[in-house]
Amino acid sequence: FQNYRNTTPQVIECNFVDAIKAFCLVRKPTEKKQDQKVWSPTIFDGKRNKDNARSIHFLVYDMDDGVDKATDVQKRLKELDYSSSGSKIGYDKYRIIIPLSKPIECDLWKYTTDQKNEFYKSIGNGEPDQKALKDKARIYSLCYRSENTFVYHNIGKCFEFDMKPIQDAHRKDLEEDEIRK
Repeated sequence: FQNYRNTTPQVIECNFVDAIKAFCLVRKPTEKKQDQKVWSPTIFDGKRNKDNARSIHFLVYDMDDGVDKATDVQKRLKELDYSSSGSKIGYDKYRIIIPLSKPIECDLWKYTTDQKNEFYKSIGNGEPDQKALKDKARIYSLCYRSENTFVYHNIGKCFEFDMKPIQDAHRKDLEEDEIRK
């Protein structure tokens, strides 16, 4: 997306190494946050909004505290960490981006919360933004370089959800909806 106000997605397909290069281009911060270039881990049918969200391809932890330090768990994964534009000395803001082994349909995204939080406990750096974790139409600013910027990446395995509990919870909700009708 060209900026926060833009709702027309452009799908760019590339491998993880090329994605890292794109995320880490040297960009100067814009005066206004809403003018920054942004991206989404979601594929949309039409304009960017939750109703048009179809599939999610990355697990993104939006971090507003703590210091990112790669753990043994993270070192086994494909991962990109970068400081976000609001990061300041003494107040680290950053993103942890992990590609999914298979995209997950947005209808199932709300059932992934427990697994996302359990996984995060295994890497345990600060506290991820829960609102961002649940938002299937979320957008994030790209990496903007400054004296406080850091970028870390690792080439390993993709994150894989255990689909059985996700599908079971979804099926249970569908059955309950049928009973209510």
